[in-house]
This record gives sequence, structure tokens and C-alpha cells, in this order.
Amino acid sequence: RELQTLAAEQAALSRVAVAVATERTPDGLFNVVTEEVARLFGARWASTVRYEESAEQVVVVGEWHEGDDFELKLGSRFPLGGGAITRVKETVRPARIEYELGPDSRRREMVAAPIVVSGRIWGATSISMPAPDSFPPDAEERLGKFTSLVAVALANAEAREQLSALAEEQAALARVALAVASERDPQRVFDVVTEESAGVLGAEGSNL
Repeated sequence: RELQTLAAEQAALSRVAVAVATERTPDGLFNVVTEEVARLFGARWASTVRYEESAEQVVVVGEWHEGDDFELKLGSRFPLGGGAITRVKETVRPARIEYELGPDSRRREMVAAPIVVSGRIWGATSISMPAPDSFPPDAEERLGKFTSLVAVALANAEAREQLSALAEEQAALARVALAVASERDPQRVFDVVTEESAGVLGAEGSNL
């Protein structure tokens, strides 16, 4: 059983690693990770969320469920209310809790692990199942292997964005320098500067 569990985990990690290497944007990765961890641990529900920096709430970026009984949808927001995802944000460590949901007080168990990008907490992936079922004792550590791969993908995406922005800035500066060196009419230089600065900074307008 231990060998089967290890083989299943390595296969799931391999599929996630392929997604990390091939998906051009992290958005395509979130549902892959969420479904892989749900199936690996036998969860009934699973989600990947991003913490909002400006508010005490999270955004659902990946979701998987079994059957028709589910509460979360992609893009939905909900406040941090003291559960496992809240604890992960506060401690930047995996968390496990039991909680009750709904008017009939259905008990569930949830395990969540942090997604840490460049030293800061970005989000979390969580899995849950109804009681009396329970996840294995090492579920937190094993779930962390998957969130680490998500963090790599996000860091790579941020690095690509930074390099792209730097390249655009250098190209704009080169065009301005060329205009300064070659244009005899100052008005043309003014136009180039205002246009290039607006483009680099993503402004809707610019004036000099």
C-alpha cells in the first residue's frame, strides 16, 4: 500500500511538473493542481485560492469537486473567517482543521498548504472531505510538495513579466535617445517622449 501511495504521488507530481513547464500562464495550472491533489488524497472538495493584498479575503483560482455538492466557483471571493486558509496565511505553514457547515452541522476535515512566492505568502491549496473520513497524518507535508511547484510556476511568470517590462523600457529609452540625437525639430522630440513614457507606464495619456 505504501508503494502504491508513493507511486500515485510521484505520478501526480510528474503531471503537475509537466503543467508547470508547458502552461504559458499560471491560470491553466491551478485547476490541474487542484484536481490532482483532490484525486490523490481522495478529497471530496478542493480549491486553490489567492490572498487579496488589499482586503481580508481570497479569490478562488482553482476548483474541483465530486458530485453536485459544492459551494465555490472560479473567480468567487469570500472573507477569511478563521479556518484552515486563514491559519495558513497567519502562520505561512500547512494547517488541518475540523469544521461544521450548513444547517445540519455537517462535519468536515480540511487540510491546506501555503503557496509562497519570492518569500511572500501568495495563496493556498486546500482539500476537504466529510467526517468520519480523515486524511493521512502526513497529508500537510505531501500537499506542500504540490504547492511548491505552483510557487515555482508563479515565480517564473513574475520573472518573465519583469524581464519583458525591462526590455520594453530599454527599447523605449533607445527610441527616445535616437530622437534626441537625430531630430532637428524639438517638437518631434517632445512628441516621442510623451508617447513612449505613456506606453512604458501603461498610461492612457501623457503630456509635457
